[in-house]
Amino acid sequence: MIEFSIKEILGLIAVILAILAFIPYTISIFKRQTTPHIFSYIIWGVTMSIAFVAQIINDGGAGSWTIGVGAIYCSAIAILAIKYGEKNITKKDWLFLFMALLIIPIWITTENDLLAIILASLLDVIGFLPTFRKTYIKPYSENLTAYILAGTSYFISLFALAEFSYTTSIYPLTLLIISALFVGMSLWRRRFIPKPVTR
Repeated sequence: MIEFSIKEILGLIAVILAILAFIPYTISIFKRQTTPHIFSYIIWGVTMSIAFVAQIINDGGAGSWTIGVGAIYCSAIAILAIKYGEKNITKKDWLFLFMALLIIPIWITTENDLLAIILASLLDVIGFLPTFRKTYIKPYSENLTAYILAGTSYFISLFALAEFSYTTSIYPLTLLIISALFVGMSLWRRRFIPKPVTR
């Protein structure tokens, strides 16, 4: 009989919540209710992959599982965004993408996991800016249930970390905070802009 530790159980719960967040989000993309910003998802795919590797190296254990799942999902959404995503790409969006991709050579050169996590967290926030900008203008263009479930997943993953340190905890904590701010901003904007009528 397979026995799980409390941290592994929490890690599994976090992964399940992450998957539950991804399913309605993906469905809403195909229904054309959600228009993901391709640059945000490319950046998140990169930063989540780096954070996942750094967490594993630093004994993140079950608490790192949800970040690994997120890295795969964000990369998949970036591919979907080619067809279904936001088409209004600005010069600032290109700048954000360039800044995010710079983290890879910096990490390889310094071989410093904590620096990589700090940069990944900062660039994840930067990666959110195109989506913030888009959603501020079109507050119904994102599935907020997915962000709420994902934020809850990041919260639980913190308690599932085998080794709680700056290197393992900064990134999921950043995701939790930025997700909460994003949901709050979107709900606030929806108070002033009526929902578009779909035909």
